[in-house]
Amino acid sequence: EKEKKNLEMDIKTLEDKIPDAIRGEFAFSAEKLSTMITEKETQKKQIVDKIKTTRCKVNEMNIKQADLEQFIHTMPKWSELFAESDMQTKKMILSTLIDKIMVKDDSITIQFKINLEDYIEESLQKSVDRVVSKPGEEFYHNIVYSL
Repeated sequence: EKEKKNLEMDIKTLEDKIPDAIRGEFAFSAEKLSTMITEKETQKKQIVDKIKTTRCKVNEMNIKQADLEQFIHTMPKWSELFAESDMQTKKMILSTLIDKIMVKDDSITIQFKINLEDYIEESLQKSVDRVVSKPGEEFYHNIVYSL
C-alpha cells in the first residue's frame, strides 16, 4: 500500500510538470515525462494486481481455516465414541478405520484406510493442553486396549 501511494505521488508530480516541459521550462521533455508516467503507471498496476492477489490468498486461507475449524468442532470425538461403544460398534468402527493388521513375532503393524496422522496432528495443535509423545499414540492406545 505504501509503495502504491508513493507511485501515485510520483505520477501526480510528473503530471504537474508536463506544462513546464511543454513550455521548455523543465529539464525533461514532455515525451520523456510521458514515458516516465507510463512506467510509473505500469508499476502501480503491477502492485495493485499483487495486492489483489495477496488479499484473495488471505481470504482463501481464512475460509479454509474457518472450514477446518468447523469440521473439527462438528466431527465426533472418535476416542470418546469408541470408549463408550459396545463391542459390535467398536468392531464396526475398527473395520471402517483399519485396512489391515500385520502381526509378526516382534511387532504389530496397523495399516489405516485414512491418514490419521494428519488429523491427529491438527487436533493436537488445537488442544495444546495435553502432551502426547507421538502423534496418535493416545488414539492407538485407546483402540488397542479397548478390545
